[in-house]
Amino acid sequence: MPKMIMSRGKLLLILILPVLVVPLKAGAESDFEMANRAMHAGDPAEAYFLMRRLAEDGDTEAAYYLGWMYHEGKGLQADDLKAVQWWETAAQEDHIEALMALGLLYQKGGVKVDADTDRAVEYFLLAAAAGEEDARLNIAALLLRGDIPAIRRIRRILRSEPEVLGDMTEVAIQYASAREFPRHSAEVVATMIKGTQMVSIARQGDWLYVGLPAKRKLAWIHSSAVSPP
Repeated sequence: MPKMIMSRGKLLLILILPVLVVPLKAGAESDFEMANRAMHAGDPAEAYFLMRRLAEDGDTEAAYYLGWMYHEGKGLQADDLKAVQWWETAAQEDHIEALMALGLLYQKGGVKVDADTDRAVEYFLLAAAAGEEDARLNIAALLLRGDIPAIRRIRRILRSEPEVLGDMTEVAIQYASAREFPRHSAEVVATMIKGTQMVSIARQGDWLYVGLPAKRKLAWIHSSAVSPP
């Protein structure tokens, strides 16, 4: 699974690639066991043959691992177009790791696959809707660095499904100002009354980065003006 780490104050995304140790499944134990054994024995070609047979029979976990093999070039020529094909097969069945892998691939780009932030955010949103916290963190990282395609995409969904982005909260004082940057001297982008709903996306010190569904805006608000989520 992708993880978030801090390095000299910067947020980094790392895709922790899977080791081919797969849970056994009824009716397919021997194929999974043999694929696992083949990979550990240094025979990725045999592992690929077994996994592909499972994937073509509709096994989403096998489809995910085939995508990983193509992405990493394990016994195959690295080909992210084929990785996308298999990951999308798994993602159609709401396989969270496949959704995250697709999001990260489109965020950075890969072999024969161009970076496409809008598509990356779409996959992260699907993973976030399924409860994957790392997907929310990845979206927040894109928004905080000012990625224009990501900002546009998130503004489009603020009114319909803001809860996908984080915890809902509301203004706790009579009047509150949302600002362009996390400081009191920054330009006010919205003025809100008590009870105005918002979604908390990220935090920086005493400031919250929030989405304002009614205004379809993203802004900063001091935490003292907001009810705990």
